[in-house]
Amino acid sequence: MTKNDQFFIDDAENNMGRCLVLTAPWSDGIKSIVEKENISVLRLSQSVGWKGDDISFLKELPNLRGVEVYSWGVKDLTPLQSLKGLEYLGLQCEFSKAPDFSDFKSLKICKLLWRPKAKTIFSCNGLSRLNIVNYPSGDLSDIECMKDLQRLQLTSKKLVSLSGIEKLASLSTLDLAECSKLESLSGVEKCQQLETVELEGCKKVHDVALLGELENIKNLVLTDCGKIRSLQPLASCRLLENVTFVGDTIIEDGMLAPLLDIPQLKKMWFVDKKHYSHKRDQVATILS
Repeated sequence: MTKNDQFFIDDAENNMGRCLVLTAPWSDGIKSIVEKENISVLRLSQSVGWKGDDISFLKELPNLRGVEVYSWGVKDLTPLQSLKGLEYLGLQCEFSKAPDFSDFKSLKICKLLWRPKAKTIFSCNGLSRLNIVNYPSGDLSDIECMKDLQRLQLTSKKLVSLSGIEKLASLSTLDLAECSKLESLSGVEKCQQLETVELEGCKKVHDVALLGELENIKNLVLTDCGKIRSLQPLASCRLLENVTFVGDTIIEDGMLAPLLDIPQLKKMWFVDKKHYSHKRDQVATILS
């Protein structure tokens, strides 16, 4: 890692090359650092020392592949429009001005804290990864046009239904957190490329039987999901490798035995309960 009192350089996430993390206000000399060090991603984060509300200097860095803005003071994101080749965008700021995100034809990865001015992100049909905190809609119809989407992560107090997910034929990872109004996984069975499903704090989803129709699922994580009726339908998932149910998640019928016959199963992690058919140590021995 390269660093001084103005910045440090680290590996960017998502195999995006090198990331320059500013720890001080922008200065003209940083442009030459970006060019010299072959920087592809710029991170502006108040938590590591960058303080500012103006990102107009991005116009001087037209070749950036990725930008992260994690600073509540930034309200205007329109300078991003100068980055025609933008592939990755991470936003945690209270912006009230933004470019038309659909103009970023190369954008593949977007992670953001929802703001009303982010609506054009739903027209970015080429996205492969989308992560939205405070997703604003009751279903997934806003993103059903994202045919290339492989990874979807949502936190939402408004999501009621997964309607629209059936159009996401390329989806391999579904991660839903704190979706307090979601009651059903209906539609997920149509996503036959799904390999990983993670639910956290989705306490009204009591039935996961539809996951048993996913032929390619390998990983299931249920964290703080309250009462789940049964995991027995997952016995038909012959590629399942890892099952985790922790926090306050309770499997009501307690029947774990059917899953132990899955040939690929390597790990089952859970908190012991009196009514479960097996203890965690017993399961570990069987799978070892």
